[in-house]
Amino acid sequence: MAFSEALKIKVRKHTHFSCCLCHVIDVEVHHIIPEAEGGPDTEDNAAPLCASCHNVYGANPQKRKFIREARDHWYEVCRNRFQSDPDGLEEIKRLLRDVARPSEPGDLRSEALNRYPDQPSEGASVNGELHFELRGDPRELGAEIWIWQKAREKAVKLCDTAAWGNLRVFFSPDDRHIVVRDGGSSMGIDLRLFSRESTNATDEFKELENTSIGDNVERFALAHAGLGTDLVLHHRYMGCLWWSDDSKSILIHLTGSGNREKKAYHLDWIGTYNVLNGEVSMDLASMNANAVTVWNGEQPNEP
Repeated sequence: MAFSEALKIKVRKHTHFSCCLCHVIDVEVHHIIPEAEGGPDTEDNAAPLCASCHNVYGANPQKRKFIREARDHWYEVCRNRFQSDPDGLEEIKRLLRDVARPSEPGDLRSEALNRYPDQPSEGASVNGELHFELRGDPRELGAEIWIWQKAREKAVKLCDTAAWGNLRVFFSPDDRHIVVRDGGSSMGIDLRLFSRESTNATDEFKELENTSIGDNVERFALAHAGLGTDLVLHHRYMGCLWWSDDSKSILIHLTGSGNREKKAYHLDWIGTYNVLNGEVSMDLASMNANAVTVWNGEQPNEP
């Protein structure tokens, strides 16, 4: 037997399609007590986990109580954190003037947070000129990203990646930039930016040496959340939600947790990153008003 589709959808919705441990989007519903050990196909035995967390914790019987507690805690956070916010919705619409599609959804934040697509092994840019494919063995740790323009036989390797589990590739609308959401590990995920001078097929994509998107966004988000830049986020996860139509900016979703002075903090934040100058910005005062969750003592969802 297995979980019914209705139950799996219900469990995913409880956490807004995010992992109950690391909070990254893109999850499957797994048995806490495995089926092979008689684990039932019930909601109490179901946990939404990403591929990385399932590999790290799923096979460890000593972590079952921890997974169940973390799941129940994240259910509660999601119920409170992602409540409808009409004022914030208007602010995010203003922020997305250049990136919103012709027909905007009724709850843009919820739609945005569910836009991490399942990464195919190959794909193309919007205009179909630029292509990529993933090469390597999914059972191994890392993957290779190969790209080409029009002719597959002229493909070149863009980069090696850390893992497959959370890997994503995002082409800018003008095909001049590529953002790679590297698979990473259970310790965290970052974004990598590759750019070229023009859309000419002979122009080479180069990873920007001075670009540290994750660090820049983290410092900005912590400062504007009133937490100070000295707090270090552990298990930091990032996602690229949209490109602006002018290919200058990406809409970013950042989550992470940290501890300081016997208090634990969880940050869940949305903002923009300018790929041309590295500037981070936020026009989301209401939407990010409840971006920080604080506990006294140790954080419940830390192993």
